[in-house]
Amino acid sequence: MSLVDEYLSKLKGKPSERDSYRWADYLELLCIANIDGELSDADVIDRFSIRLKDLKEGSKEEVEDENELNSDEGEKASNRGRISDKWETKLRDWFGILNMRQALYGAYYPFKVQGQEICLQSNNLNTKQKLYFYLLLCSNLNFFSNRPSNKLTDSFELLSLQAFRNLLPNEAIVHLFGKNSLNKNGPFKGSLSLWEKINSLAKLINESISQRMLESDFPKTNTGDGGLDIVAWIPTNDILPSKIIFLGQCACG
Repeated sequence: MSLVDEYLSKLKGKPSERDSYRWADYLELLCIANIDGELSDADVIDRFSIRLKDLKEGSKEEVEDENELNSDEGEKASNRGRISDKWETKLRDWFGILNMRQALYGAYYPFKVQGQEICLQSNNLNTKQKLYFYLLLCSNLNFFSNRPSNKLTDSFELLSLQAFRNLLPNEAIVHLFGKNSLNKNGPFKGSLSLWEKINSLAKLINESISQRMLESDFPKTNTGDGGLDIVAWIPTNDILPSKIIFLGQCACG
């Protein structure tokens, strides 16, 4: 199975969370996957009406409510006219979020939303729109295998690094600390062990290693990052400790 086929296969499922923002992400992903680059509330109902088992969320009342979507296999058109209040509310919420995103993100938003319909703006995406697509994929890693997921997360750390630099004063020093194949520069690049990284960081910020931390607690084979992806500090041009230090973790969804 190719990566594309695997991705499309996973889209046949649905978000496990009830969070409306996660479902809004899912509608955007479905829009991208559709061959015509369009998606409407009716398309969503048609998709769900034949996947009743996927829609069972637990309670007897909810299952009975969802049965209205599949009351007659041969009458999908009339099903749309008998959508329960529950699903009307859900769809209104999801598409409402998409309309809000369109208003908020402006030129960065690669979709056009009108009411309860969404479509791709065009096939010629600009850099801002590609960035939105990238962040959308980063927030939905469950639809990808490990190989493309690793590429997404490694690149996300570089993007976060630049965002961190933009947030801090110009004189701030910002480095990738984490184990990242794209980390080609800085004092924490390469195959340094975690113990070596900790010691290197301590020297750079004029701090000493706690006596409770022992080298024997950190195997030389441990080249990880201990959950720390980005480190930054504001230099004071002296050798005193107690600088303003920032520690960051870059997490995708």
